[in-house]
Amino acid sequence: MGLAAEYFGCANWGEYVPRMLEHLARATHASRAYVFENHLGIDGILYTSQRHEFSAPGVASQISNSQLQSFPIETGFGRWCQTLRGGGVVQGCVESLPEGEREILQAQGISSLVVVPVFVAKHWWGFIGFDDCTRRRHWSEVEIQALRAAANVLGASVQSERLSRLEQRMFQMATHDELTGLPNRRALNGYLRLEQARSERSGSPYCLALFDIDRFKLINDIHGHSAGDHILKQVAIALRRSIRQGDWVGRWGGEEFLVVLPATRIEQAYQGIERMRQAVERARPEFAERRFEVTVSAGVAECTAGHDSVDDVLARADAGLYEAKLRGRNRTCVTNAEQAHNLSTAALVQRAIRDGQLHPAYQSIVDLASRTQVAEEALARIVAGTEQVLCAQEFVEIADRLNLLHRIDDILGRRAIARCAVEGGQRPAIKRFINLSGDLLRRPERVAALAQHAAALCPRLGPGRRTRALVLQITEREPLGQAHQLRSTLAPFLDQGFRLAIDDFGGGYSSLGYLAELPISFIKIDRELIAQVRTRPKSRALVASIQYTADSLGITTIAECVEDEPTAQVLGELGVHWAQGYLFAAPTLELEQAG
Repeated sequence: MGLAAEYFGCANWGEYVPRMLEHLARATHASRAYVFENHLGIDGILYTSQRHEFSAPGVASQISNSQLQSFPIETGFGRWCQTLRGGGVVQGCVESLPEGEREILQAQGISSLVVVPVFVAKHWWGFIGFDDCTRRRHWSEVEIQALRAAANVLGASVQSERLSRLEQRMFQMATHDELTGLPNRRALNGYLRLEQARSERSGSPYCLALFDIDRFKLINDIHGHSAGDHILKQVAIALRRSIRQGDWVGRWGGEEFLVVLPATRIEQAYQGIERMRQAVERARPEFAERRFEVTVSAGVAECTAGHDSVDDVLARADAGLYEAKLRGRNRTCVTNAEQAHNLSTAALVQRAIRDGQLHPAYQSIVDLASRTQVAEEALARIVAGTEQVLCAQEFVEIADRLNLLHRIDDILGRRAIARCAVEGGQRPAIKRFINLSGDLLRRPERVAALAQHAAALCPRLGPGRRTRALVLQITEREPLGQAHQLRSTLAPFLDQGFRLAIDDFGGGYSSLGYLAELPISFIKIDRELIAQVRTRPKSRALVASIQYTADSLGITTIAECVEDEPTAQVLGELGVHWAQGYLFAAPTLELEQAG
């Protein structure tokens, strides 16, 4: 029992086996004690090899005997295999053994022996035995039981080591990227939580950096995924070799790598990340006799203890990475909170357009006198996840800077037209307002394509069966050019019977020429005037003036952003026809296209 306890307590059982064999050999006065391990060859033959041995003084060791390594045990020793597989004991004087066995054993100077099997998880793993090279002897039952006990301990230890290796392998697979060997996203998230907690306790900052391989998709598309995998491995090696001691680098996902820099200010972090970026650039990995010029872009952000969460810092690092890509790649960029927000929103807008995350939300417009629904407006929403929905006000300005408003208008317009086509027979009296930005109106070819889509999707909107259910809403907050030019651009819609509305009237580049030259059917009064109509006499007078003009021209007025009943009462007294706002209904998101 003492031997077994010492044996199991040893960190590396393989190193302890010779000590165990020596202990057993001395206790039984054996000349040798040894362990053989079985292994199946690629030819399907069972081989055995001597792994450990103790030889008494004056007895020739056999551990270096090449004949005992990868020995085909079933050839000539089939009787042993049958006996040991069944849990039996092989023992006796060598001179009494069959001739084939006797010749091999006598060559080793053996007079008598005893061998018992070692099982691992009920599988015959090998055997452990004693040799006596000095005399013929009968091995006692006590000696055989000691050998069996050692075999059981050995089998249990091998099984324990296998389980330990399996657990280590499973842990490695769970926490490390199989391709690059770097910590994976799961492990990195654990490091981030630890670093965040340390930072909050100590009050010291830390930094994060996101790397992305430039034009990696082209490498995969042109040279194949094997080349792409090789590039990922080489970039991982370059980053790992150039990182400081105490920092962490791992594969964040795809072609992105994350670096965690504990107790580091942004200036120091920037220098370190630049060094890593340059290390990748110098690597120039080779694959299939071709050398690749590989570069990475990086974004770096600092966590201010007590102010930032991990998500905040990751978002800023991601925004810096996005900026590095925009500025030409192969560079490192640092962003502050405001820049990060704008860049993150810009990336979100582009991703929403690309991945179909842009959806309409419909808000009802009611008759102010009867409070019944008379129309609805399609409003833009970005749905980036189950808990992330962005209203238009949160991304329209950024989309405008990126010249992407025409794309948003086109997507929302097509969805609203399709909704009208499906529901037209059910609610023919409901007007459908569709926003057209100046970005779209300055692209006549885009306007014509949207009009063609409407004509093809909705036959009842085409010539011969005109409808006045769809309303194109243009904003008055930016100059759109001459009214006659605008009319020419909108002609493909006007010819189909679409009606026009001016949005934000009275709050921007007021042009009565639009009212004179264009067939305007609706005026949406500027929301700032509506918000002040109860408290500022001038605003009330302006709304009254707009209403008088609209009544004179036969135009329907609509008050936007009506949030309370007193405001609605004042607007009703001024004669405003329709209204929309949270007082009447909140926008309803449409995630699936009707029909």
